[in-house]
Amino acid sequence: MGDSLGATLRISETTSEALTGAAVTAGVGVVASTAVKGVVSGAKVASKFENAADTGSLAKVASKTDDVASAAKVGILDNSPQVLKIPQGLTLVEFDKMSSYLLENVGHISSDIRIQGSRAAGTAKVTSDIDIAIMVDPSEFSNIIKHRFKTPNLNSAKERTMKHAVETGKIQSGEAGLRGVRKQLERDIGLEVDISIIKKDGAFDNPPYIQINK
Repeated sequence: MGDSLGATLRISETTSEALTGAAVTAGVGVVASTAVKGVVSGAKVASKFENAADTGSLAKVASKTDDVASAAKVGILDNSPQVLKIPQGLTLVEFDKMSSYLLENVGHISSDIRIQGSRAAGTAKVTSDIDIAIMVDPSEFSNIIKHRFKTPNLNSAKERTMKHAVETGKIQSGEAGLRGVRKQLERDIGLEVDISIIKKDGAFDNPPYIQINK
């Protein structure tokens, strides 16, 4: 690599084979402290590090983001290369704040609250929403259905909505009484939010997940 990395770190072919993740993991700490110091693009990192020892702890390079700012906000990888610890597009501070708000406002429904979809997988686009799943057991899901829908009129829109919720194992924010929570989260994090009550082992109980911070 030479005596100095200068502005660009050239990564060997052997190393670059491992650079297929959607985020940066490093012993040097959070993504922002490393990714924002250079341009993340495929197997190159424009870096201000002065020697290879400074960058030797980097395990993966964000390769699916359009710029440094988005790369720095992708999240930190868990042991599995497909699972993020922080939803793509959020900082740790934003995720902590969102987690606290969710526990305070919907924790009475279930404390098992997860991020699903593209922002958990690290494949989100700029316009992608963030999917929040409040996970409940099948018996509790049935109780919530009865409480929220009661006995709708035969062949009414409400009955059709209830049947759809039962079939899919998903109660949308409106039917779950969570519109206010959704709107507040959207104001807090600047992203569209889809928050729903999800039946465990149902059609929408799909990995990858990111458990909210507790």
